Formats: sequence, C-alpha cells, structure tokens
Amino acid sequence: LTSKDEERQVSELLNHAISKCTFLPNMQKHLSFLTEKRAAFSHLDLVQVALVQQVNRMAGIMENRDEKAFMQALAAYSYITIPSLRSSKNKMNLYLETAQICLRNGCLGQAEACLRGIINLLGQDSEEGSEKWMKEFLPNLFSTLLVVPDNPEHGVLYLIRGTMNAINKYPWDKNQPFKAFALIDAIKMFSTACQEVYPYGFENLESNDVLYGSDENFIAEISNMTGTMVSLVKDHIDYFDETKNIDASNRIRMELFFTILNFGNLENGSNMKTLALTLGQEVLNNSSLSKKDREMFRRCCIWFKENNREKIVRKIVTKIGI
Repeated sequence: LTSKDEERQVSELLNHAISKCTFLPNMQKHLSFLTEKRAAFSHLDLVQVALVQQVNRMAGIMENRDEKAFMQALAAYSYITIPSLRSSKNKMNLYLETAQICLRNGCLGQAEACLRGIINLLGQDSEEGSEKWMKEFLPNLFSTLLVVPDNPEHGVLYLIRGTMNAINKYPWDKNQPFKAFALIDAIKMFSTACQEVYPYGFENLESNDVLYGSDENFIAEISNMTGTMVSLVKDHIDYFDETKNIDASNRIRMELFFTILNFGNLENGSNMKTLALTLGQEVLNNSSLSKKDREMFRRCCIWFKENNREKIVRKIVTKIGI
C-alpha cells in the first residue's frame, strides 16, 4: 500500500469509529467531542471532512430558532475547519454545504462568509483536470447564490458579480468548452433572478425578488450582466470555429440555443430572438455535425414545437426548418 492508501484506510476506520460515538441529544457535549477529534486528527483530511459533515448534519436538524447562537457556533466550527484541508474541491463542497445550512438556519452573515470563501478559491490555481468537476459544481453554487439577499453595504448582486469575475479568472483549459457551459448556466440563473417571484427560497429569508420587487434598475443590471455572458459565449463559439474544434462549437451552439428558448426574452425585435434563429440555422446547416447530434437536435426542436406554450418559441423552431 502507498502512503495515500494507508492514510485513506486509517481515515475510514477513524470516521467509522467517530460516527458510532454520540452524545446526542446533548448537542453542546457532542460538539465538544467533535472539537477534540478535530485537534487530535488535524493531519487527516478525510477525517476533517467527515467532522465538518457531522456538524452540518447537526445544524441541519435543529428546529428551535431560539438557539441561533448555537447554530452560529456550529457554522463557526465548519468555517474554521475547512481552510485546513488540502483539496480545493473538498473546501468548495464543504463551504457550499455549510452556506446552505446557514441560510436554512437564518445565519446570513456566516453563509456570506462561506460563499466568499468559495469565490476566493475560484480565483486561485486549480487542481489538474478539475474543469469538468468545476462545471458540475457551479450550477449548485448558482442555485444557492440566487436566493441570497444582497447586502446593502456591498451593492447589487455583489456575491454573484464576484463569482462571475472569479470564473472569468479561473484557469480553464482553452481547448475544452467547459467555461462556455458554465457561462450558459449563469445565464439561466440571471433569467431566474428577473422573475417577480423566485421558484424557491429559504423560510424566513427574504431574497432579492422581495427586496427589489422587480425594480427597473435591478432588472436592467441583470440584463447588462446577461448580455456580457452571452457575448463571452459567442466569443467561445468563434474561437472553437477558428481552431477547427467544430464538435465543441456545435455543442455550445446547441446548449445556448435551447437555453434561449427556455429562458430568453423572445419578443419581436429582441436580440435574443435573432440570436436563437442564427444559432439554430448554423447547427442545422453545419455539414460536420454528426448524425447522432443532428437527430438529437431535431428531436428536441420537435418537442419544443409540440409542447411549448409560447407561440414565439414554436415560430422560431419552424423558421429554422424543423
């Protein structure tokens, strides 16, 4: 066994043993026990990860809002422990999990601190080959950021803006389309942020739909950011066309096309309507598109044509020749 294998096996045994030890329902005593284990096994990342997850589970089952001080103590345990981990992926996963638990418990300040921790990590060098993981992680982050209310001291959408800046600085592999797909996921989030009432939220936590009440300036700010994201995605399409990576450019075109049909403002004369028509026609007219992808694209378009309630969506699908 290598040293890593030995460390993993020892960590798994310790995690199993710790999970069998409980002082519940005395949460204060159980937290003290977990604090002792954190100090005893500070050199074992997998044990530290399991300890944070145990604390978050404790916080997740708390129902008494009068115990907010103890909820904040649990959040502090996680927030203090996470930076000691070596893996950026583990850090970001646990920061996000902790932030979500904090939002559930009404600990907004602690949730913001965890989300800022993620933003800081996004701006650092990545682990090798982590682009695919990052693309899969970001939708969960976006869905959480959507319902976090703005802090008046930091301006409109400051956490989302910081996240997008960090994503842009992240060292993505230029030969892979993962960054473009991440930007498209952000476009979906921005579309949802424009709705009068958000589709979900946390109890006793007012999100931006309540704080801003569809204020024109707020919507305009989101529209500007969305326009920037769309322009960046189009730049990726052009780049992959120039480098003859046609498979990547076609995948981005199709993803952006269906995103616009689902989330875009397609009123007559809108830029989104024109872009959707252009993307759809480029996909269908591309001779290098594989038979499998072409058939999949056609089937999806036919579904939209038959099932979408928006007349303009059905009209766009018809116009591109489906």
